Amino acid sequence: MKRGGMLAAVLLTAVFIFSAAALTAAGARAYLAIQRDIGRTDALRASCAYLTGKVRSCQGEATVTEDVGVGTVLCLSEELAGEKYLTRIYLLNGMLTENFQPENTPFDPDSGEPLTALVAFDAEKENGLVRFCVTLREEDGGSREEFSVRAGEGKAT
Repeated sequence: MKRGGMLAAVLLTAVFIFSAAALTAAGARAYLAIQRDIGRTDALRASCAYLTGKVRSCQGEATVTEDVGVGTVLCLSEELAGEKYLTRIYLLNGMLTENFQPENTPFDPDSGEPLTALVAFDAEKENGLVRFCVTLREEDGGSREEFSVRAGEGKAT
């Protein structure tokens, strides 16, 4: 009996160890999947929040133009210390990019500051609304978001 009881205890311990290891591995996989989804959501939310904040805080005019080198360019004008400046937002080499410079300075897309990785960026302005479409890279989930922002809310009255 003693030997049979010992064998049962060893088998029960082995089953417990195997079960604990399997549950730990399953939990780790679930955690990694959740973290990946959070990262995808954060990247999309950050891009949308950035564009919304920029347009709403624009104290001048928001326009959308096309540039041969970069495609769609969102231009936000403002006046600082009596001088006009332009913030240009565009997609360059897979990165949403911001370029801030005096209005009369020639536009050099390469001098902008990369912000976040995107596959596609499009904007259009119609009836006081700026409509955006942003698409994340495939490795970030490939999510696409379309949204509209009322232009000129930051104007002082």
